Amino acid sequence: MDYLGLLKKAFHLTLKNRFLWIFGIFAGVGGGLGSATSYSPDFKADKTNLGGKISSFDCLAFFNQHAMLILSLLLGFLLLAIVFFVLEVISQAALIGAADKLSKQEKANFAIGFKIGVKNFWRLWGVMIIYCLLISASLLVLIIPATVFVLSHLYVLAVIWGILTLFLNIAFLILIGLMVPYSYRMIVLSDIAVFASVREALHFVKKNLLEVVLTYLILWGTGLAFGAGIVLGFLLVISLFGAIGYGLWLASAPAAIAYGILVGAGVVALMVVLGGAYAAFYSTVLTLTYNQLKHR
Repeated sequence: MDYLGLLKKAFHLTLKNRFLWIFGIFAGVGGGLGSATSYSPDFKADKTNLGGKISSFDCLAFFNQHAMLILSLLLGFLLLAIVFFVLEVISQAALIGAADKLSKQEKANFAIGFKIGVKNFWRLWGVMIIYCLLISASLLVLIIPATVFVLSHLYVLAVIWGILTLFLNIAFLILIGLMVPYSYRMIVLSDIAVFASVREALHFVKKNLLEVVLTYLILWGTGLAFGAGIVLGFLLVISLFGAIGYGLWLASAPAAIAYGILVGAGVVALMVVLGGAYAAFYSTVLTLTYNQLKHR
């Protein structure tokens, strides 16, 4: 395989077709966002009374007074989580289908990609459930016997079983990690059924183990390089805009706060876009790899 040529082609397809970045943002291949915390100057003063406030807080009375609000918020978060999960699955399939069409110089845009994602939603979700069940079963094989040994005071057997099955579980999880992306591509590109995609993905990985592993190692390396570039760029941006913000703070605190909020929002938006772009690139590399290897 021409790995350098594959990376170049994936890069050009991703750079030229920016609608893929939108799917990449929701697919989440490149990672997620952390949460920010705020600082309170009165924290120490509040901390002295924290124990008393907690002990005097009546959870049941608070829930009774705000039951509708709490339930509404929980329902809202649940619906939001469902929407994002649906978009994640659709985006995974959309990235695969759109990248495949673009690599063959066929027409592809956001609408076509989204249609591909919706068409394959249920099957992609189905194969996700299968892999989750396989992982859960492997963990139960580790946990249940070890727990029985401990309850029976057979501690040596528990340790031996735990060590043996731990290494087997690690190997199994690595194998699953290699299989999952190709199961997705078999479903979307080769129209293979859900259960058959798991079996065929296993054969695919076994047959092309060297190429599959090398592709992942290359992607791991590009991910490290991309992450390092993001960190360096982030530090430069923070240094530059931090100096400007400090100057504003000396002139006007409200203006500095407003400036900080705008800069922070801009940095977060940029991180989301870059993460989506890398996720699209990552998915496209795997799609091109699958297309090259499936005909061997």
